Amino acid sequence: MYSGTSSKLTVSFFIFIIPLFFWGCAKESPTEPDPQTLYSRDEPWRDRTDEQRNEAILDKAREYLPPDPKDGGEGGQCKTWIQIIVDRASGQTTHLPKNYISAEKTYNKAKWLNSRNIKVVWQEANHSPAKFPDTIKPGNIIQLRWKGDHNNDDGSTGLHTALIECIYPQSMIWIDSNWYTKEHSEKVFRHVISLDYFSQNFEAWTVYQVK
Repeated sequence: MYSGTSSKLTVSFFIFIIPLFFWGCAKESPTEPDPQTLYSRDEPWRDRTDEQRNEAILDKAREYLPPDPKDGGEGGQCKTWIQIIVDRASGQTTHLPKNYISAEKTYNKAKWLNSRNIKVVWQEANHSPAKFPDTIKPGNIIQLRWKGDHNNDDGSTGLHTALIECIYPQSMIWIDSNWYTKEHSEKVFRHVISLDYFSQNFEAWTVYQVK
C-alpha cells in the first residue's frame, strides 16, 4: 500500500503471518517447488513457461523473508518492491507497467496500463466472489483497491500490490511489502487472506500473469 496506516476495519477477519514450515501450497512446501517447474537460470525469460516464470518470481520474493517470520524483511512500497522482484527474476528483461489512472472509477488504479509483459487472468469490481477462480496461479500478482472506508492519511482510497504464493478456493497466501499496519510498514511478510476478508475489504482488483 502506498501510504497510510488506517485501522478503520469494522469486520472480523483472520490474517496470520505464517512460519515457512507451517503452511505450504497444497502438499508442497513453499520452499520446495514442483520439479517439473524447475528452470535453468541461463534459460531466456521469454522461452520459459508461465509456471517457470512464476517460480522464478516467487524464488526472488522468498529471499526477502527472514528466518523468523515475525521480523519481516526489508521491502519498501508495495508495488515498487514487486517491480524490483520481477526485474531481478527476469534478468531485467521484463518490467511491470504503471498503474491505470482514469476518471472512470471502476478500475482506477486497480489495474495497470496494457503491456506485452502481462496478461489479465482475473478482474472484478464491486463483487463478492463465491470462491477464488482456478485461473489464478501461484506467482501471479494482484493489484487491489481497498473499499472507501479504508483510507490513507491524505483521505485517498488505499491501494495494495501483492504476490500470490498459494491459492485455494476460500483463501490465498500472499507475499507482500508495506501492508497497511504500522508494524508492517515497508516490511515483507507472508499473509493468509480469507475469501470473506477479501470480499469485505476490497472493491476492485486485477490479477496478472507476468510474461
